[in-house]
Amino acid sequence: MPGISDALRSSANHLRSLETSLAVIQSNVGNTSTPGYARQDLVGAQGSSLGGELAQQSSRNDYAEQTVHQQNSLLGKFDQISTVLKVVEPSFGPTADAEIPKAIGDLFASFSSLTANPNDTRSRQIVIDEATQLGRTFNNAARDLQNSLAESRHQVTASVDSINRLAGQVRDFNARQSTNAAVGANASVDASLFDTLEHVSEFADIQTLRQSDGTISLLLGGQTALVVGKNVYPIQADLTSGPAARILDTNGSDITSHVTSGRLGGALEVVNQLLPNYESGLDQLAQGVADSVNTALGAGVDINGNPGVPLFKYDPVHIAASLGVAAIGSADIAAAAAAAPGGNGNALALAGLETTPTLNGMTFSGFYGNLAAGVGRDTANAVDKKSVQTQLLAQARAQRSDASGVSLDEEAIRLVEYQRAYQATAKLVSVLDQLSQVTLDMIH
Repeated sequence: MPGISDALRSSANHLRSLETSLAVIQSNVGNTSTPGYARQDLVGAQGSSLGGELAQQSSRNDYAEQTVHQQNSLLGKFDQISTVLKVVEPSFGPTADAEIPKAIGDLFASFSSLTANPNDTRSRQIVIDEATQLGRTFNNAARDLQNSLAESRHQVTASVDSINRLAGQVRDFNARQSTNAAVGANASVDASLFDTLEHVSEFADIQTLRQSDGTISLLLGGQTALVVGKNVYPIQADLTSGPAARILDTNGSDITSHVTSGRLGGALEVVNQLLPNYESGLDQLAQGVADSVNTALGAGVDINGNPGVPLFKYDPVHIAASLGVAAIGSADIAAAAAAAPGGNGNALALAGLETTPTLNGMTFSGFYGNLAAGVGRDTANAVDKKSVQTQLLAQARAQRSDASGVSLDEEAIRLVEYQRAYQATAKLVSVLDQLSQVTLDMIH
């Protein structure tokens, strides 16, 4: 009965192959929502998918994965920047009713009021009160910037810690892959690996290279090795050697320029560029107002005919944060010109400072408007780019899903197809078994 025996063996092999196929379909359906999972396809080892034994093969597309990583990194960057700037922007309102321009306007309004009655004690005290309020307004804005800066510096450290932790998980995969080549072929292990890689891409721009032994090399910015084989090379944040935050590789070399996107890239841009620029502008405005007023007061005389003294004081290192009123009384306000004691000549000069182009060819309100507009543009730009990147990432994930995602409809069709094939083969085995039994009975 060689023919019947061969047919039975072939049918039995086919049944085992179909059992494997059904198990793969069950795995696909069960992992539809598993992060990082790639659909497992069935390929015919002997030609037709139903005529011979079937083999399992991952549908993962490395190009689609890298595209998702790139878009995810950019989204992480702009999400980080927009989150910070939306907190900062309210301190730089674009209208004259915003706190800083209003406080500046109120101060110069008090000088204008003083011109009407330069020797009135109440009018003089109002000048001091408005100057005090102006100092507090600058102090508050500087404090808000410092708080945002401190939080962003913390985010630099937190992002570095996340990158190193996730890189350790990639290293762990490589270690298992090195000792057991079948590890990488396990769909669940593969899903966990690529879910980890996508999480890394949220924090920094990365490049992944699959080596001939199945391990993954992970590069930061395409240049700095994070993981090679069973070795992980942690990066570190340097926040103490200077005002700018730096990222160092495992040897202590500065690799900050390699980090251009991801949450780490966004936090670095906020810490090293955006917030320092705003702080510098705020300090320049605070110093411009204070120095202009103090200089003008120094040119006049107070109510007793004595030379004018400064109204403002500040720490030259942290100007806006320290701006305040000097030790001055209402009688010390130099409202009169030196040539006309008791008059309002100097009060007129002080009131005129409001419309004088003092800072970079701009008035105080003009300079503030330029500063506020810059903050507004940066915020709107980050928010817009975040919105665009959200869409681009969704598109990249959709394209990846088309290439390697699980379609329940397709899996249902395959399931019916293989179930019918299984039933047909099982029926054939039953017929062959009956035929062989009949043949044996005839022989005996």
